[in-house]
Amino acid sequence: MKLKGKLTEHGARLLWKNFLPIIEKFGKTCQVLLGTDEVHFIQTSLNTDGVHVTARFAAETLFDVDTYRCQSKHFNLIAFQVEVGLLLRVLKGAAATNSEMVEVKLTTRQVPGPAGEPQSKPFLSFTAVASTRITFHHCRMLITCRRCLWY
Repeated sequence: MKLKGKLTEHGARLLWKNFLPIIEKFGKTCQVLLGTDEVHFIQTSLNTDGVHVTARFAAETLFDVDTYRCQSKHFNLIAFQVEVGLLLRVLKGAAATNSEMVEVKLTTRQVPGPAGEPQSKPFLSFTAVASTRITFHHCRMLITCRRCLWY
């Protein structure tokens, strides 16, 4: 799986001010389905108190078309679960430092496992570039299958 792209200023503001705060009121986590053309934020009854919430965006609304790349073996779709509060914190931090650009990448990092040995886990890495500082944020995520989103 490969994911890399730069959030547009409009896309970051749209998520930070409009959609993610509302999604966070319904539940702490949401599933994200990334495709080559669309981005979905989904909360099923497992994440909320019974309400099904879906927000769908065209990929070019949130990401710069020239830099956005989403590839996987399963029809170029990547599905994962992430905490909404972490995403909000990343976007608020980028706005507070007047970042010119926020780059999003899917990475793996070594974290201690249950027996203490290191394990590779997926992370969503954000790089916010401002005029005087570069800020890195890493959000832990849980990779899910696309079929799991609709049950």
